[in-house]
Amino acid sequence: MILVLLYLATIIISFYKFKSKIIPYIPLFVTLVEILPFYFNIQNNEIILLKYLNTISVFAVFMIYIYKNLSVFFKITTLKIIVVFILLMFYAISNSTDQYFSLKIVMNFATVLLSFPVGFIYFKKEQTEIKTFFNILLICLVLYIVNIVLCSFLKLGESTLSYSDQSIVYLGALNFFSLYPICYLLIACLLYFSKIKKSKVFIFFVTLIVFLIFFYIGKRTYIYLSLFGFLALFYNSRKVFINFSALVLLLIFLIPSISQTITNQFFTARSSQLDRSITEEGRYLELIAYKDEVLNIGSTNEIIFGKEIFNSQAKFFQNSNIIDDDNRVLHSDFSNILFGTGILGFLIYLTIQLSLILNIRYIRKFKMNNPNYKLLHLVYITVLIALIINSTSDGILAFPNRFFPYFILGATLGMINHKTAKKPTLEKPDESI
Repeated sequence: MILVLLYLATIIISFYKFKSKIIPYIPLFVTLVEILPFYFNIQNNEIILLKYLNTISVFAVFMIYIYKNLSVFFKITTLKIIVVFILLMFYAISNSTDQYFSLKIVMNFATVLLSFPVGFIYFKKEQTEIKTFFNILLICLVLYIVNIVLCSFLKLGESTLSYSDQSIVYLGALNFFSLYPICYLLIACLLYFSKIKKSKVFIFFVTLIVFLIFFYIGKRTYIYLSLFGFLALFYNSRKVFINFSALVLLLIFLIPSISQTITNQFFTARSSQLDRSITEEGRYLELIAYKDEVLNIGSTNEIIFGKEIFNSQAKFFQNSNIIDDDNRVLHSDFSNILFGTGILGFLIYLTIQLSLILNIRYIRKFKMNNPNYKLLHLVYITVLIALIINSTSDGILAFPNRFFPYFILGATLGMINHKTAKKPTLEKPDESI
């Protein structure tokens, strides 16, 4: 309880002293709340309370900032759509059998969605250096990695190696499904710092450590998203990409022989999943099963407004001939939104996603006015595609998993649109490594 009170005091004092200036540092608060509780040996219920208070605090900061800038925010069409969707989610809680749990996740996702317009307006209005923003993201990434390396060395917390008794990766307070922030942080930091001579070697080793962690965790989505961010380097700088790739391949071949057994077990355990077609994937079947679960047996209210929003465990698939696991939890964002908010909420959610995609065309008009356009444009597109891919998998129930991509998207869009940018803030690019 002391840690909870200390966190609340820190948030209140920080906001009182810095006011809206605290917004760029919110990712750091989110990261610390995810990692630090484990080292204070506090009870699990207190950790849950701390994370919930963290979400409420971030939501409050966002709402205060929106209230102080109402005239600006209500010019943003995306925000209006987000507000309608948030109100619909709160209404959908009434159709849940565990309204407290649904309320917690709705608060999480409402804060996630608001992070996009808040990030956009803040970085559009304020004179925040691009270097400061990416430094904050790098600190968050390093904190995640240091936590995992330290816990793995001391064998602390949850082990992720479910297919072998030779566990390598331990996560401390994190869990198997809460590592998506690392993917998005790596994408943004890799694209930015790989162009800076002084930081190039450091970001390379950070990237290598992330790849090794994800490889031994064995979760395919983590590997795919990280590789996708790495491949974006080819567009950013082909020479840096080739040099990085050569060193990564070299170090992979130098992995100690002690890990070869686990490597073989990984491919053996995953071979059946890698051979499956997309039509055999549970995430795909979730959407197909919607017809059996709702359209055939659901009421009109459930079809339009949904049921059991974010409270899906053991609530679906009892009448499905497609998925046999009655206790299954919905995984993909699309399934959760479709089941939880019905057809109406699903269409509004798709509209929000469409607006994020259409922003790619919108930001092109700033190409001649912003010297950092190419970098920020690439970060926006890469993070957006990674988010869409991730949305078909899992992770929506954990606040940081979606907060980081939405906040990065809003911030990069805002910095592209920043009209006071006169000269490049990046150091002179250096293609050597």
